[in-house]
Amino acid sequence: YHNIFVVGDANQSIYSWRNADYRNILNFEKDYKNAKVFLLEENYRSTNTILKAANSVIKNNSEGTKLNLWTSSGDGEKIEYNTVTKQLKATNDNSQGGRVQSIFIPQEFQKDKNKK
Repeated sequence: YHNIFVVGDANQSIYSWRNADYRNILNFEKDYKNAKVFLLEENYRSTNTILKAANSVIKNNSEGTKLNLWTSSGDGEKIEYNTVTKQLKATNDNSQGGRVQSIFIPQEFQKDKNKK
């Protein structure tokens, strides 16, 4: 019937622990040549400050569709961050399974901090 509907974000791979493979989304247009793709770039939950940070990370992805996330919700608060210099030891945090999942600070933020 040629009716198929798929939603996904190749810039996120949060379910890889469930064997989800983001390449299914990356290859969708190749696998289904007549597919219509609609990019969902407007965000209703985050502020422009958060989305600017997300865009600075996403732009470094070597694969996937280039996105420009945006919102009409305003700028919001400034992002504060700390650098981590020692290996973290996770405490018994049931929400994270007792593990620190990941820590990433884009270089752009460090450059901005150094300008002050």
